Amino acid sequence: MLKFLRKYNKYILVVGGVLLMVAFLLQGVLGQLSKTQGTQTVMRVSGEKVTNVELDLARRELVVIKELAPQVLSNLKISDSGDHWYLLTRMAERAGYVGGPQDGRATWENVAQSLSQDVLRRWEYSEYQRTQQFPAQAEIQKKQLEFADNIAAVGIRRARSTANLTDDQFYTVFAKAMGIARLQSSLKGAARVSSERCLIEAKRQLDAAVIDYVFIPPERVTADVGEPDDAALKAQFDRFRTTPEGKGDFGIGYLLPARVKLEWLTLDHDAIAKAVTVDPVEVRKKFAQGNPGGTPGETFEQARPRLESQIRQEMVQRILQVADTVISSQVALATRKLPKDGQFRVLPPDWNKERPNFANIRDIIVQRVKEQTGVQIPATEVTVKDAQWLSLTDLSKLPGIGTASLARGSRQEPFTAYALGVRELGGLNDFGIQVGIPGSPVADKSGSKFYFTVLDARRESAPDSIDEIRPRLVDDWKRLQAFEALKRDAESYRQKAITSGLESLDESANRPPINPAEPTPPDLKSNATVTRKSISPADPNVDLDSFREAVVTAASSLDPTVDPNSIPLADRTLAIPLPPKLGLAVVRIMKFTPMTMEAYRQNAARMARQLQLDEFDAAGSDAFSLAALRKRLNVKAVTPGGEEQSSSPPSGSGDLP
Repeated sequence: MLKFLRKYNKYILVVGGVLLMVAFLLQGVLGQLSKTQGTQTVMRVSGEKVTNVELDLARRELVVIKELAPQVLSNLKISDSGDHWYLLTRMAERAGYVGGPQDGRATWENVAQSLSQDVLRRWEYSEYQRTQQFPAQAEIQKKQLEFADNIAAVGIRRARSTANLTDDQFYTVFAKAMGIARLQSSLKGAARVSSERCLIEAKRQLDAAVIDYVFIPPERVTADVGEPDDAALKAQFDRFRTTPEGKGDFGIGYLLPARVKLEWLTLDHDAIAKAVTVDPVEVRKKFAQGNPGGTPGETFEQARPRLESQIRQEMVQRILQVADTVISSQVALATRKLPKDGQFRVLPPDWNKERPNFANIRDIIVQRVKEQTGVQIPATEVTVKDAQWLSLTDLSKLPGIGTASLARGSRQEPFTAYALGVRELGGLNDFGIQVGIPGSPVADKSGSKFYFTVLDARRESAPDSIDEIRPRLVDDWKRLQAFEALKRDAESYRQKAITSGLESLDESANRPPINPAEPTPPDLKSNATVTRKSISPADPNVDLDSFREAVVTAASSLDPTVDPNSIPLADRTLAIPLPPKLGLAVVRIMKFTPMTMEAYRQNAARMARQLQLDEFDAAGSDAFSLAALRKRLNVKAVTPGGEEQSSSPPSGSGDLP
């Protein structure tokens, strides 16, 4: 090697020198090119140039909001677009609504305080599980401040790493968010409401009737309804097949929501903890090493239960880590050779036979845990739900996993949303989850972990056949027939209420109690206050616009200066069919209280403000949409050659080219 270097040293020096010269020249060219690209105009807003640097900063700012406070984007109706964020912050800055970093710091601290609430609740629950009592209020307040400070600090670190922002730039992001909120609020208050309109709204809200009533559900008369034939069921199926549930006539609809089939493996925290035997020597050693978590003067006997619990929990966490390693390695082994499609995998036709099988993995978990920790844990439970489709409601009712969530930074994503976020239902997603590939584990409040695979997914769609929903069809058909009978006999019910009293329609005494320890609530509800906007006490059976309007309209025809008891029952007794509930409400008006000027004066300001907000929602909610801003600010995209293009983005894109 040395001979080679001596022989060709001149050639090596010449070539090396040439390379150094080229590198020196390229450095200037690349630097100039980078500078040129950074200052390149990418769009014009109201005739003013916007450079790539400005738009890039806006996109990085949006990353911070999306990562740390996505609810801000939702509340302010900001789309997932750097252009939208840039245009809104530009408007807010020009209007003088954006403060400096200190304003943003205060806003971020408020956001962190809000985010800490969920962490605090989990901590309180874990403390209760450990000590069987909730911590003192002073300790709770101290912990909340700690959690909020930690979230705030972590947020800044994440912003530095993911968006490459300085501390001041980070705080300015939240100052801009607050500025956008102030900008939108200023428009919401810009509408003017006439006194006449406010008076009409006040009367609509403040005219009130006090009533007694009985709601007669269709189930009361379904026993008198026969069984439907196939032709009747088919007619009903065809009528409501593509109608969303609760949206069609009579509240009936058979369009099925997005749904999945599922399997999951459960690592039961409590079952694992019971399998752990604490070594007394380890307890004594832990006490001798400083008695962590103890108080001054605490004896070993006093500390023993707490130390045993600590050691047990440490071992449980170690076991969960071993299990997680086993599952992750088995999934990686099965999927590593699959070709990639972006963040997803391309699955072969026979994947259902080759995919990671939790039933096989659980035996490996038990074996590895025994080898690495010496603890013999019970076989983990594997549950398969492939015989039926599971909607969001069905998923939330699953024992254990139904209440679990996925930790994503400082927030928790419910398992239900996670499972229904698979590619086959939602397309591209930041979960990176697809049918046939196990997702990230979710955990419940007890610390149990659940590893799951979505076996199949189906978008919102009509049922394939009558048999798929036959029990619902039969039940709904009977309830419809019962409602028709209630409508037909409405006047008879009304007359019975007049002659025998509403009490005669109360059949609660004839029904067995749902809970033997509690009496069956009566059908007769007394002294309910009804306005055109609400009913109190709340009752979902009758809280409908049609019911409230009918009651208040009938009551307003009565003379409020006359004793209601002197008015004939026939003039203040109503029978109101309620199609959305398939039931009949029989009402006795006890009193009518019209709006007074005193009540109007007390509520006028509030109602005017509400009308302003309604006006904004009706006509101005799109005022800050990306499309509206592009049009109002005359936004034009600029090509690298300097030519202006239409402000409309390419199909499927939220940003300008």
